[in-house]
Amino acid sequence: MKKVLEKVKKVMLILAVFSSLISCNLCPNSPSNENPGNIAYFTFQTKANSSVIFKYNFNDFNLSEISENSQNFSRPAQNGDISVTKMNEKLTELYLGNVNSKNFIKIESENSLYTINKPVISPKSNKVAFGGGTNQLYLWVNDPISNSIYIEKVSSAFYDNSIPTFANDGKYLVFIEKVDETGIRIKAVATESIDNIIYTKEFFGHFPITNGINQLSISDNNKVLFVSTDGTDSYLNIVDLANSNTEQIKLNSSLGATNAKISPDGNYALLISLDGNLWGLPLQNSERKFFQISNNENCESYIDFDWNKGSNKIIGFRKSCNDANSGMAGYLLNLKLSVDNIELESEIYLCNDILTGFWGY
Repeated sequence: MKKVLEKVKKVMLILAVFSSLISCNLCPNSPSNENPGNIAYFTFQTKANSSVIFKYNFNDFNLSEISENSQNFSRPAQNGDISVTKMNEKLTELYLGNVNSKNFIKIESENSLYTINKPVISPKSNKVAFGGGTNQLYLWVNDPISNSIYIEKVSSAFYDNSIPTFANDGKYLVFIEKVDETGIRIKAVATESIDNIIYTKEFFGHFPITNGINQLSISDNNKVLFVSTDGTDSYLNIVDLANSNTEQIKLNSSLGATNAKISPDGNYALLISLDGNLWGLPLQNSERKFFQISNNENCESYIDFDWNKGSNKIIGFRKSCNDANSGMAGYLLNLKLSVDNIELESEIYLCNDILTGFWGY
């Protein structure tokens, strides 16, 4: 009975057309003439205050629409599947689609049990994690073994306004939990059995940055990076899930951080300082020296960014303090990396009015 109460599991009848779309991962996979590593996906804010997802191909600088009235909160899965939210009469609906076929199907709607907030799709595309209301984290699962689709409650202590992440192989879901009023807990659970806790560690006296993104990032070798604050200073926290090691790097008060992400190869970290600039940290060097990458002018500040899978460039998003719109300006930043240094090699302006943006795999 406890199992039933702890897990909200709704097994749904799969319609024939729904089953066929899921079985082929919403078809087709990436076209052979495209390199997913040179493609990014942006959610744009329209003049009508709606949102549209576009695919941006850096090979030919071509923009193509993926879905209207939609917003994306994570990079697509390895096969091009994507999870998005859409609004329908003030209710948020969760959709699963494919960036190449542009087929989309509704998989869930807000209801009396949970809301739907910032969904993140797994690299294998068969799972979607989303915030479900006050301190609630849920997992939508398409299980090919039982031929069923269901939703499980993962946590009732999930830290609101944070965003979980999946391991690159899809085996783990990593997220932040709230520990009463005393701190936070980092937890990793197995996606095949969420009762199987892979890692957990409490950080007493630490809390997420209130004016930041609070998105966990994870490298391909399962190093997790996140930012925390003790109310006075901010810290970079690196958790190595492979050996359960944890490193905490205190940032000086003039630097601070509102957001930070680790590179996919696990060798570098980038952070956004309190003044809105980008800083880099080579993690192979034990000296732990930070390098300033940007020098913002005209009261501009970086808000968010995303590493490419090659770990040598990012798409960055910054906003002017005079801009009343919620959209941001997007840039492509090519980085020059070494064990002892991180520096900006070139910067290319992309476009305005971006709400979110992520690289493809």
